Amino acid sequence: MWITSIGWVRKKYFETFYWTHHLYIVFALFMTFHIGEVLFNVTFCGLFLFVLDRFLRFCQSRNSVGVLSTKLLPCGTFELTLAKSRGVKYHALSYIYLNIPEVSKLQWHPFSVASSPYDGDSWLKILIKPYGGWTLQLQDLVSAVVKLGRCPSNINAAIEGPYGHESNFFLQYEMLVLVAGGIGISPFVALLRDLLQRYQRGQPNLPSTVYLIWAVQKSEELQLLGLIPASTICPDYKLKFNLEVHAFVTRETSPFSLERGSETSDLHQHDRFKMPRILASLIDAEASKHPMSIVAGAGNNMWITACFLASLLGYIIVYLLINLFIVQPFEQGSVKDGNSSGSIPRWITGLFSVISMILGVVICGGSVVSLWNFLGRLHQNTSGAVEENVHLLSTSDNDGTAFTDECADRLLDPSNTYFGHRPNLRGMREVFLNYLRLFISFILHRFRSDKSLRHRLLLLHTMLCYILLRLH
Repeated sequence: MWITSIGWVRKKYFETFYWTHHLYIVFALFMTFHIGEVLFNVTFCGLFLFVLDRFLRFCQSRNSVGVLSTKLLPCGTFELTLAKSRGVKYHALSYIYLNIPEVSKLQWHPFSVASSPYDGDSWLKILIKPYGGWTLQLQDLVSAVVKLGRCPSNINAAIEGPYGHESNFFLQYEMLVLVAGGIGISPFVALLRDLLQRYQRGQPNLPSTVYLIWAVQKSEELQLLGLIPASTICPDYKLKFNLEVHAFVTRETSPFSLERGSETSDLHQHDRFKMPRILASLIDAEASKHPMSIVAGAGNNMWITACFLASLLGYIIVYLLINLFIVQPFEQGSVKDGNSSGSIPRWITGLFSVISMILGVVICGGSVVSLWNFLGRLHQNTSGAVEENVHLLSTSDNDGTAFTDECADRLLDPSNTYFGHRPNLRGMREVFLNYLRLFISFILHRFRSDKSLRHRLLLLHTMLCYILLRLH
């Protein structure tokens, strides 16, 4: 396990790392057999929560989730829109575990959600960039389905999640500095869409300044920011908060460095940023009938607590029944036979504890999960979800023209896109100065009664500002 946890081994042989770490199940079983019933109770809390979590994940992942739409972008990245139940709650920085049985029934991969909860109640989006064997196979599958125009598509998904922070913690900051590289922009696409939606709804106490610093290898990848139709979501967003985007293309010296014989002119340069965003897309409205399961290991604390209490009660009941009908009769029979050492072996008592835990979670916890799932389906307005998804998907055309019109007010243009170098401190001095001022103001407010500390912080603030200005 330790060897496969080394950084380069984990990145190059992720599947080996992933499945090797599942040996902890074997370790936990043999540990239970070795230490017996008494010492098993010491590790009971951790093992019980682990078994309950794996059971909830198993229940959710058994549900086949429909893929509402797929979009292929020129940069190689593709977007999947997944159907979900209205009761599935998530935040802008959430992530999911995705499995595509057509590619592999055993491989699960995490992906950041690239949409805001305010975008729609019955779907969420993810962005996938082909990188390894699994994502390349998925790209081939998506490309084949889209090009054939097969509807309904043969792409089905299994999902665990959404997971992530329990609150939108980024909303408590006055200023946000977002730094991303390549496809790492995905969570920030969701975050920016979420902020725009909140400003459009007039919510108070939102960040007033947002800096996005993004580095990519090729200019084609810049089209990912076209997934944020800022003026469509919030037409007057420029009046409500300050949004500054700085993009860096590291492997091109100009927008035309990969095009031989092209003349660099302002008109052509602007045309480069206005090129169509979508190569091909496919809509499958029937996928709305197969939403993501409402049963999840995170998000609904009431139902999760009910599953926990029911599973714990089930464990106690099964444990008492085993002791009443198996352990005690065996010990009493040994005493009658005059066998003073006729107690049950330690590994068997440990096995009874494991069996009690599993049966308690599966039977009693499973009963609550079944009720949870039944009520979720009962309250799910399937017809409304279908209408919403059809309306959503009808705004996209296969040739990408509707998408291009939607993004008429782009966040990127030649004035804030830099070619041939990476982000540097000198170019970003205003960002760091503003961040430093806000940080010092916060500290001064917290320690306003300590005059000596205030004086030292003010001196430190002045020195740091001077250093940053000198660097420029």
